[in-house]
Amino acid sequence: MRRICWLVVGLLCMPAGLAAGAEEAGRLATMKLRIPESTLEFEMVKLPAGRIEMPAEKPEDPARRVEVKPIWMAKREVSWDCYTRWAFGEYLPPIKRYAEVEAKTLPSIPQRDVSEGWGRDNQPAIRMTLASAQKYCVWLSAQTGKKVRLPTEAEWEYACRAGGPEINGLSEKELDAVAWHAGNSEDRAHTSGLKKPNAWGLHDMLGNVAEWVQPEGELQFTKGGAWNTPAGKIGSGGRNYFKASWQVTDPEDPKSVWWLSDGSFVGFRIVVEE
Repeated sequence: MRRICWLVVGLLCMPAGLAAGAEEAGRLATMKLRIPESTLEFEMVKLPAGRIEMPAEKPEDPARRVEVKPIWMAKREVSWDCYTRWAFGEYLPPIKRYAEVEAKTLPSIPQRDVSEGWGRDNQPAIRMTLASAQKYCVWLSAQTGKKVRLPTEAEWEYACRAGGPEINGLSEKELDAVAWHAGNSEDRAHTSGLKKPNAWGLHDMLGNVAEWVQPEGELQFTKGGAWNTPAGKIGSGGRNYFKASWQVTDPEDPKSVWWLSDGSFVGFRIVVEE
């Protein structure tokens, strides 16, 4: 059976505010991005061009209107199956894997079960630093011949909203249909895609694991909330900035540049440029 680095097309009934969008999922083009020499692939959806109003960086400044070009976005968060292909050197002959780790071209071998014991089959990959997510995209670009990267904040919000208005203030009942959050997650991340997708067919844009985006400056942050985020604090806006507490139990000095010892709520998804 072919494993998919997950995402499905389809428009299901959604709470008010989550089904708004310029186009329905069934009308959007899709493609599969295969990782060479494997059965692993990402299902991607082509997001249409559009514009989004983003908050100003300073309270006294006006809101920013950002033009978004067409991009392909993964319908689900990057899974362990797809991430460990690179992170654990599974694409290399066994004899070369440790050499690549020593050469600093692959993540260090983690000192604990970074999956938190939740399993790895189609589970979203977690605990990677922003640098790790970025280098994974560089590797995947080289493997596929496509320009793979993290989404910008504007692209991520545009996709989360499905081209519609900002999503906030949802009740816990409304959120239950589309997101894993502190009230329903049982204190863990879940297989991506179990909840209903948004109007563009994207799963888990809210909740499950918070997603790294490409920062414009030096500050690193995730979007969308996670399985441990209270329902009232989950929405399309807002940022969760990187904190030292995400690595507090890391015994290394300096802290690992690859892994977040206490970041079991952090993951990411990819985009492919046109």
